This record gives sequence, structure tokens and C-alpha cells, in this order.
Amino acid sequence: MGRRAPKVDGLTEAMEAILTAHLEGSGASAVDVAKRIGLPLEEAEDLLRKGQEDGLILLEGGQYKLTEKGIEAVREHRVRFVHESYGHGRGPLGYLRRLLEGDVGDLPFHLQTKHEIDGKAIEEISATRGAIEDALPLSELREGESAIVLYPLGGFGLRRRLIEMGLTPGVEITVLRRAPFRGPIEVGVRGTSLALGFGVASKVIVRRLGV
Repeated sequence: MGRRAPKVDGLTEAMEAILTAHLEGSGASAVDVAKRIGLPLEEAEDLLRKGQEDGLILLEGGQYKLTEKGIEAVREHRVRFVHESYGHGRGPLGYLRRLLEGDVGDLPFHLQTKHEIDGKAIEEISATRGAIEDALPLSELREGESAIVLYPLGGFGLRRRLIEMGLTPGVEITVLRRAPFRGPIEVGVRGTSLALGFGVASKVIVRRLGV
């Protein structure tokens, strides 16, 4: 459960690290980027140089930033990852559905119209801290595990329901109990406990604490 998907490439990983540093209000030096992605400094610097050559990354005052082109590239990568990982479900059936669907041009529009994912959720996907590959459905957490809610993968009605329950982006949750056979999942949030159906829990995307 919770297996992390492979990254597209090292440059994308470095760009997500720069974006996360920006969202956290901190700088992104070469040393910072190397630490965030777990690479030797020289390898990280090679990636950063490639990003500059491709017009994706800028170096200003010793700090790296994403250009507009870079921001759009990360956004497209994240939305595509969400579509491929969750849009049609996982496993052989999901893979077959993606094959039958073929290439999709405007992914954000496609997610809203074909997969009923609210536009606000797509904005939250773009502004997620950390690598998008570290995200996983709440339904994949084990009993006792804690996580941070990132975003819901559903329409306006589901978003409103989750907000009313206190499951908003950035809130910490802990899985208290899991019923067998895809039964309800009880989570602790804001000092209270909630019982979520497996289907709803699979639509709440989280990141394990410490990742």
C-alpha cells in the first residue's frame, strides 16, 4: 500500500523542490535543492543548469526560481500524474480505460468534465508542497498512520461535504480504525473522530507525515 510512483525525471524533481521552497517562503539554493531531492550537490547542479538552458529555471542572487514556463511544466506534470494515477483507478482496468481514452489535450478541463474533479481541487494540486508522487489516497493509510490532507479528488458537492467535516487542505489526520473488506475508515481530525466510507476516503488525497 502507498507505493510511491516513479518520477518522470530528475529535472522535474528539482523543479518541484524549487516550487516547494517558494511555497514555504524559503530560498532554494543548489544545496537546498540537493538536500530536498536526495542527490549529491554536483548532480543537482547539473540538473539546475539543464533547467536554466531549457528556460525553466532562473538563478537570482544565488537562489533558484521557476520561470513561468517552469511553473506551467510542473503544473502539467502534477495534473497528468493525478489523471494517470487516480482518474481511472489503479490496476489493469484503470490502465485499459486510459488506453481506450487516448491522448488528452486540455487535462484540467478533461478532469473537470470527464472525471468530475472540481476546478478548485486542480488549483490545490498545482500548489501542493513536496513531490506530487508522495501523495496517496487516505484509503491506503494503515491504522495508526498520520498524514496531512492535500486535496479532494471530487466535484463541488464532495468538496463542500469534506469541508463541513473539517477535512480541509493542510489539516492533520490519523487513521484510528479500518473496517475489513473495504469498509468504513475512522479518522481523528481536529480533536474528534469521523467515519468515512471507503469510496470517500479514496477521494481524499494526503501525504504521510515525515515525507
